[in-house]
Amino acid sequence: MLRNGTKQDLKLRSAEKSLAFYKFVMDSVPSGVITVDRDLKITGFNPWAERLIGYRSEEAIGHFCGEILRGGMCDTHCPLRTALSSQEPMSLVESTVQNKKGENENALPPIKADATQLRRVFTNLIDNAVKFSQRDGRIVVSTMHDKNEIRISVRDQGAGIAVEELPCIFDAFHRGKVGAKVEGFGLGLAAVKTIVEAHGGRVLVESGMGKGSTFTVILPRSSPHDTDPS
Repeated sequence: MLRNGTKQDLKLRSAEKSLAFYKFVMDSVPSGVITVDRDLKITGFNPWAERLIGYRSEEAIGHFCGEILRGGMCDTHCPLRTALSSQEPMSLVESTVQNKKGENENALPPIKADATQLRRVFTNLIDNAVKFSQRDGRIVVSTMHDKNEIRISVRDQGAGIAVEELPCIFDAFHRGKVGAKVEGFGLGLAAVKTIVEAHGGRVLVESGMGKGSTFTVILPRSSPHDTDPS
């Protein structure tokens, strides 16, 4: 039989091994990983987080996460509080953060939107740019914003779209002369238009045969469903 002291030693060693394994996994993940306690004070800060945010682990641990991350949603809808209060085992909440110098991992301001649907928009646009680009062609994604809206453009150096086809490229099942040679059902751009307009935005396209194409998604800074709290 094991004595109480021996049992406690075994439990302590087991806990130390678990902690060491947890730290090994956290430090090995090639993404910024930050852990917090129930009071939102930082308890873990891996090397990738140090690289992204600019703080050393010893500078960050013990501090309120908002002081270190200065997220774009901290003052309104704290993503971590949302995750902690969720009944789900995993929550996906997006926000922006700033590094130690006060610089923002994204220059665009945060907006209220369906992240999954907008991801579908830009996945479709970038997939199309890749499909229709020539070998060694270049694809450029650019952004800009003002006080009212944000703009995200995807420009390719592909075959382009005939001027007479531009009015109907967002119609479901429209393939066009160039699109007929590429796999797909012609639903991608129709979905892009539907999703963007559901967010109160619009999609512009500039193109010409042999000149490539530029699709620009324009989204309002505030949701059309937002109401004045007063």
